[in-house]
This record gives sequence, structure tokens and C-alpha cells, in this order.
Amino acid sequence: MTPMFMFDGASIPPSPGEVLKQKLLDGMGLSQAELARYLQISTPRLNMILKGRCQLSAEIALRIERVFGISPQEWLRIRADFELFEERRRMSQQLDQLSRHASSRDDHVASWRISGWQAAA
Repeated sequence: MTPMFMFDGASIPPSPGEVLKQKLLDGMGLSQAELARYLQISTPRLNMILKGRCQLSAEIALRIERVFGISPQEWLRIRADFELFEERRRMSQQLDQLSRHASSRDDHVASWRISGWQAAA
């Protein structure tokens, strides 16, 4: 499966609402009302997701999968990339004050690798 967006970690990742707008509204020529009808959610709820006032939930990701065949994991990855970037930016000074634990530099980190997931380097 090819991801819809590749986030390199250096640039600002797109919000789920931006991706939703680009891929489903603009990309498929749908209006907000049409997309809301397809997903069986209210137009105000969709609008809140598009504007970033409400996060794209697992429920919405599953609805998109059912209607458009796009993996819910893809949507949740987009959401996670965006949330982590925003939170890292928000708390950058606090993070800079934290010291790394000595064992995080050796083979103990390898034990955190699970099915392609890994601890932050």
C-alpha cells in the first residue's frame, strides 16, 4: 500500500483536514455536503474536521474506508504525524530540558521495535 502523504519529519505535516480536503473534496470534486452525506455525518461536523477544530477520529477513518476504500490506518497515521509535530513544537523548550537515560543509547532500545515500530532515536 502506498501512503497518501509521506512525511519526512523535517517539514510541517498536513493536517488530516487538509488531506481530506485535497484528496476527497478537491480530488473527487465533492462538496462538503456530499461528502458528509456519503460518510453519514453532519456537515457541521465535517466542517469542523476540515478546519481543524475537531480531530479526525477512528470512527471517521472507518467510515472513509467503507465508502472510499482508503485504509483507516493511513488516516490515523496522518493524524498522529500532525499531532506529534504540533505537540513537539508546543513543548520544545520543556523537551530540551530533559536528559536522555543512559540505557536509551544501547541495545535496550532494540527491544522496543515491534512490527516496524521503533522507539524515537
